[in-house]
Amino acid sequence: HGHAKLTLLDVGQGLSVVIQTKNHTLVYDTGAKLSDEFDLGAKVVTPFLRAMGIKKIAMLIISHADNDHIGGAVSLLSYFNTDFILTTAMHELANYNPILCEAGQQWQWDGVMFTMLHPGINSYYEKRNNNSCVLMVQAGAHKVLLTGDIESISERDLIKNYSEELQANIMLVPHHGSKTSSSYEFLKQVNPEYALIPVG
Repeated sequence: HGHAKLTLLDVGQGLSVVIQTKNHTLVYDTGAKLSDEFDLGAKVVTPFLRAMGIKKIAMLIISHADNDHIGGAVSLLSYFNTDFILTTAMHELANYNPILCEAGQQWQWDGVMFTMLHPGINSYYEKRNNNSCVLMVQAGAHKVLLTGDIESISERDLIKNYSEELQANIMLVPHHGSKTSSSYEFLKQVNPEYALIPVG
């Protein structure tokens, strides 16, 4: 109770994160679909979850509609019962009754707090990267910031809206470490001890 385990899966140039609390599992993004016969949801995420003895996904978050984040979602949803789907890719996942991720959504599992920080309610960015669902996970004194593919414009909005609340022990580096992201101001504000960079 009060603890969380984070696993960043190797899905090449893409993203998939699994967060487990005592009784719940959250999957954040599912890697890419590379062909009709091969996607990382089926080849990496599903085998990992099965190996961990996970039979149900309490929450699937698809940060946005880029293939390297959403590509494995359909495969994953065919293998596992899923209670809730949060995403900004509403059109792409329309058949699965998704919920639009918006700042302010919050829930607690087994003493671990989950808070959606971005995008803001009724906010819309022209580039879908900047509409990525940004999630803060807090277990006791430890915080993890999952950032999807946000770029510097969204980083500035997060700094403006949250200031010191953005500080986290572990940060998933935005947009795979792209030069459009990870601005100095954002890194300074989050001030992570560890930075995870998912790249091919």
